[in-house]
Amino acid sequence: MPGTRIAFHPAARLLRFSTPAASIWASRQGGDGPAAPVQAMAEEALVTRPDSEVRVRILPPLGYEFALSLREGATLAEAALGLDDAEFDFGTHLVGLVESGAVASLIPGSPS
Repeated sequence: MPGTRIAFHPAARLLRFSTPAASIWASRQGGDGPAAPVQAMAEEALVTRPDSEVRVRILPPLGYEFALSLREGATLAEAALGLDDAEFDFGTHLVGLVESGAVASLIPGSPS
């Protein structure tokens, strides 16, 4: 899988806010969403629309950089190794992209 690339769903968007815009939006959607943020802080989010339902996922640290690298054509290995951070959890980030509906398909790499 290291040479695999990801084709993102056409409706998936990566957003970087200087405010807690994604948390504020989520807190106003009803249900058991997160509470409105107590402090103003920057956030990065992934917005997807699987089955015409808008989903906003606040990205964990390094999530934006990982997803952006993949969106720009990096392989899974290139995106993960490019972060050079021991705290980066490849599996969690990849599962998050799939669960959110951001991944349209996997493009296998050529065999070595």
